[in-house]
Amino acid sequence: MNLLVIFILFFFLIAITAKIITITHEIGHAIPGLIFSKGIVTVYIGSYGEENESLKLIIGRLHFWIRYNVFKWKGGLCKLTDVDISLNKQLIFILMGPILPFFLGLAISFSSIYLDWHGGIKLASSIFLGVAIFGLYASLVPSKNSVETVDGELLQNDGSAFRKILRLKRLPLAVQNAVMLFYTKKYAEAGAIFSSIILRDFREPELFKFAISSHIMVKNFTEAKIISDEFQSLFQFDADDFSNAGLIYSSLELYEMAIDFYKRSLESEPNHKYTLNNFGYVLNNIKEYHSAILLFNRAIKIDPLFAYPYNNRGLSKILLGDYEAGVTDINYSLSLEGLNAYAIRNKGIYYMRSKNYLEALNLFEKAKDIDETTPHVDSYIAMAKLEMLS
Repeated sequence: MNLLVIFILFFFLIAITAKIITITHEIGHAIPGLIFSKGIVTVYIGSYGEENESLKLIIGRLHFWIRYNVFKWKGGLCKLTDVDISLNKQLIFILMGPILPFFLGLAISFSSIYLDWHGGIKLASSIFLGVAIFGLYASLVPSKNSVETVDGELLQNDGSAFRKILRLKRLPLAVQNAVMLFYTKKYAEAGAIFSSIILRDFREPELFKFAISSHIMVKNFTEAKIISDEFQSLFQFDADDFSNAGLIYSSLELYEMAIDFYKRSLESEPNHKYTLNNFGYVLNNIKEYHSAILLFNRAIKIDPLFAYPYNNRGLSKILLGDYEAGVTDINYSLSLEGLNAYAIRNKGIYYMRSKNYLEALNLFEKAKDIDETTPHVDSYIAMAKLEMLS
């Protein structure tokens, strides 16, 4: 057997082993998830939450989504529907992911040597252990890099999550409760506690970030602005902080300051897709449509499956008079995220411009049903009704 064939077989074994490690890693998370929580535990194999083109398996409360195409596998994810578990249990949940493949590799390698198994099995077990050790290191060493789930949630590696929970354990119970409210998506309650109690006594950057995000999620931009301004006066902003500040200021229609924040975010991280999209949104609002399209193009190039810039670019094109290209973008955005009220509103604008006022009205009302805070939706409903009467 020549050297090339040996190398090919060796790397093939590593590739197969890495996929087995991915499965074992997510099962490692799932086991304590089933023990500690009462809800459904969902494991995604080969993706970060992708359910299309995936095989679904259900074993009691354990739901698997396994991507059909092994060559497209990219990571894995374990999600709990019941996330209201103690911090100590969360630590175990995090650790079991990378630890299970490692101990399994140790057991198999020890058995292959102690029982004197075939040389090929010894080689395979050694490769498994080696990949498991690498996975253990990659998972548990905190990283600033993050991955984005299909739902748009940014996740850091197990080490970063573990370190964050250790920090939380050292904080008073009120802080822990507020953070738990945030993670269980009770943003209004979390924001109220952060604003009225926690930030008066604790001046930690991470707590400011939690407070700002809580208020943004419930569109309480006035309070978010107060906290963001104080945060900036005390600490140095990173790209995400500038991006959030831009979103807050643009939502309050303070566009000049919003643009400044977005520019500073992009100076720090030129490929920040959320900044690019939201910056373009502001440019749409001040009627700089051509410049907005350039930003949306950049966001789409970074992430072709990011729904929002397609929708916003579609609106830019419609407002420039290119109706069909605009609605094509909006339809594609809706194919990626069907219940986006703002995209549905923008599609209504297309029908308004096309003088199909009944369809426009239906879309505006649908957008309002989904999210009654959709920008200017009441004005568009009134305009459509007025046009139908004329």
